[in-house]
Amino acid sequence: MPIYRGTSQPIIRPLRTATKYHGEDGLGDHPEIMEMEGYMDCYDENKHASKYLVERAKQGNLNLI
Repeated sequence: MPIYRGTSQPIIRPLRTATKYHGEDGLGDHPEIMEMEGYMDCYDENKHASKYLVERAKQGNLNLI
């Protein structure tokens, strides 16, 4: 499953964070997650998530949960 970067803040409302639950980095303050085997193999920092979603929707092969 590819991973793409999304927006840095909400489009409609002000940003609210849950650092109490997700940590300062959003990964529970566990930077080793980024170093897990295979994690970076599926991460594409050159493509934005919105572009990927549009491409998949045009193909007719998109399920959002």
